[in-house]
Amino acid sequence: MEVLQDEDQLYQARFTEMIINKEPFDNKFVKEMNVPVSINKVRMIDILGQKGWISKDHICEKAFDATFSIIQLGY
Repeated sequence: MEVLQDEDQLYQARFTEMIINKEPFDNKFVKEMNVPVSINKVRMIDILGQKGWISKDHICEKAFDATFSIIQLGY
């Protein structure tokens, strides 16, 4: 789950940087960003389907946060 979070955050950080710097968005970047976001959401749904919701008592905080943010942000 932590790896999914790290992958997701790479594009989120660049997206935020573009907003802060008022850089124009191009379709290529948006398409590139949506691929790992969509894949990670599907992978997370698969994990949750197999294991159910995993409580904070059983995983580290970063993994727990990843579970929530990937499902929530799934564009």
